[in-house]
Formats: sequence, C-alpha cells, structure tokens
Amino acid sequence: MTTGQISHSRATEPRMTQRKLRDQHGLGRLEPIGQTSFVVATAKALRDEILSRDDDEMFLGSEDDLIVRLGVSQPTFRQAARLLEYEELLTVKRGVGGGYFGRRPTAEAVARLAGLYLLSHGTSFPDVMRTQGALEAELIRQITLHSDPAARQRLRDFLDSHPELWSLESLPMAIRAINAFWRLAGELTGNKSLALFSLASQAYGAKSLSLSFTGDRVRQYVAGLSEMCDAMLRGDFEHAIAIRRINNEMMIQWSCEDAGSTR
Repeated sequence: MTTGQISHSRATEPRMTQRKLRDQHGLGRLEPIGQTSFVVATAKALRDEILSRDDDEMFLGSEDDLIVRLGVSQPTFRQAARLLEYEELLTVKRGVGGGYFGRRPTAEAVARLAGLYLLSHGTSFPDVMRTQGALEAELIRQITLHSDPAARQRLRDFLDSHPELWSLESLPMAIRAINAFWRLAGELTGNKSLALFSLASQAYGAKSLSLSFTGDRVRQYVAGLSEMCDAMLRGDFEHAIAIRRINNEMMIQWSCEDAGSTR
C-alpha cells in the first residue's frame, strides 16, 4: 500500500465497528476520510478533534484504533501525525498506557514560531516595532477604558515589585521583567489575539540582534513605562498611548544607531 492511498479493508470497515470505537474512546468527530488529499484531510480531522476538546488527558487512541476510525493507510496516518507533532498539537507516548495524545497549542509556542518566521523573512526591527506599537496602543486603550482600577493597579504594582527594573544590576533580568510586564498587560485585556501578537513581537526581539540594550537605554524605557502606568491609572489613555509611542520610536532610533543608519 503506497502513501496517500486508503486501505480498502479499513475504508469499508463496518459502521458498527467504527461506532464501537467511537463509543469506547469518545472520538465523536473523527469520521472516515473521503477527500483527495488524504494526508491533509487526516491531519485536519485530528486537528479538529484536538481543538474541540478541553480534557487534560487528551487521549485520542492507539495507532491501530485511529487508522481504523479514520479509514486511512498507516503511511498516510503517520504523515498526518508528523504534521500535527510539528504544530505541537500531538504527542506520541510509547509503551504501556501509550498512544496518541492531543494537546492544545500554547500562546508561547505559536509566538515563538511567528518570531522565527519574521526573522527568517528578513523583517526589519523598525517594521516589527511599528506594528507592535499599533497593537500595544489598542492594548493600552482597552485596559484604560474597560478594565477596573484594580486591574490597572496591577501594572503599577508589577513595576514597583521588580527592583531589577530600577537597579539595573542585571540587564538580562531587567529585559525579562519588561517582557513579563507586557505579557501581564496582554492578559489584563482578556483579548487573546492582542496578547498573542504582543508575544510574537517579543519572540522576534528575543532572537533579533538589531538592538543592544544598555543600562541607560533600559532606564529611559522603564521611566516611560512608569509614566504610562500612571496615566492609565488616571484613565488618561491618550497620554498613556503618547508615552508608549515615544518609547517605541526611541527603540527604533536606537536600532538605527546600532546599525549605523538614520532610517
């Protein structure tokens, strides 16, 4: 049997057997594949099943069970499984109690891939910063106008409770705290798309060599964050966004200076 072909014996598996497997493993959404691109269709069926479930131990079944359930060949199934492993949606456990297990994607994993994509396509640091600035302006607006004061206070408290942002004894620790600040801001919006895209720009920045942070640069940036937080606490989102814009343009200017450019 070649890759991409449906096994006739499995494709015509009696419905009663398929129903029994469904009842046994709860795979109510997995149906026999009947499309031209069997690998893509198999991956989609498995992906849809994983994304529809929220159980912690997301057991999908053994390889033999899933091949019968989907009605595809072993090579086709394994190619589809590898696609989902690459997407970090599927894990394979060997031995007793093993099988195929789904897992929901994490924002960090998706953002990491997005950051690598931007780097691999030569995206410039200024382009990423300008996009990030637009996203964070909306993030600031949502927190300032729609969050309760206690939520806005959490950002102020975060800055005050991280002395590494002020002492600058360790620049890597200070930069990690800055990234954690924006992750918290993303969480406070309750908007997962904003939080994800903010993480993606951070992932790009973590791998990019376009900007070197010095103690003086971090000090200026953190001072801007502090003023921005104070404006948000007052409910003055226009001033908060203006401060964020200054910080953003400042970082772009630093990257141009490091590159020996005035762009």
